Amino acid sequence: SFSVTPTVLTLLWRRQPFAVPRIASIRRAVHYSRQILIGRLSWAVSNDSDFIVAGRVLGEAPLGAYTLAWTLAHTPLEKLTTLVNRVTPSFFAQIQTQPEALRRYFRNITGVVALVIFPATFGIALVAPEFVSVVLGSKWLGVIIPLELLALHAIIRSNVVLLTPLLNVIGEERLVMWNSIVAMFVLPICFYIGSHWGTAGIASGWILVYPLLQIPLFLRMFRKIHLPAFEYLRSVWPALSGCAVMSAFVAGLKYFTHGFLPLYAQLIAEILVGGIAYSLTLLLLHRAYLHGILQFARKYRTPT
Repeated sequence: SFSVTPTVLTLLWRRQPFAVPRIASIRRAVHYSRQILIGRLSWAVSNDSDFIVAGRVLGEAPLGAYTLAWTLAHTPLEKLTTLVNRVTPSFFAQIQTQPEALRRYFRNITGVVALVIFPATFGIALVAPEFVSVVLGSKWLGVIIPLELLALHAIIRSNVVLLTPLLNVIGEERLVMWNSIVAMFVLPICFYIGSHWGTAGIASGWILVYPLLQIPLFLRMFRKIHLPAFEYLRSVWPALSGCAVMSAFVAGLKYFTHGFLPLYAQLIAEILVGGIAYSLTLLLLHRAYLHGILQFARKYRTPT
């Protein structure tokens, strides 16, 4: 209804006669749309294949635990991804012939996404045992291991969010389509093999196989926009280093306070210590980077 209503109102306001399209004039658009559509359908199949395997092979109870773990691990990423996917295609489309601008936008948006998603998802993995025990209860202890693994997958996946829209606007939609088709066949097989080790085995497929499938996309992107890999790694280094310090502090807290605090107090302490450690790492070690990100957001609200 959100698409039909504006279309009907537009046609009523400015009537347009119907015409038979010329195939030659729309061939490129049809070809492009077909590849985008096939790629999205293939990815949708592969993205849901873990749930299908969990339900068919493991049964309803493990499927419920796996679904809950997936939801908890990916909620921060999905909220941000929805926003990013609405905005970035139009930005990339306007600057698709400007490699320097593409590099700048890709690096900075990747850095911003990492600053938000990395601590949220990595923090979920760090506090998963206490969180599940306190919030969900003992009957959901089977969620802990898949939650930890899927949270790490969410970190990996956050780095892939921008790849598809960027490659699509620079003429690499065919590669994206075939990559999705390959994933549609490879991932379900890996999930089925992993199901022999339960929900943790299925979640491991996202950690072990999914990153390998994304390597061709990264390599093509690096080559097409002339982005050195070390520059890309530099954009996520502040978030990575902050997460490393955060994990060290939380692990130390777990070691020294294990068994001395009630679980709810332990969970609160871990969240506070982790958040403070991450924030201080950014402020003390990456102040210039944060300032640059803020300047970028203010200066480049629209592509030039």
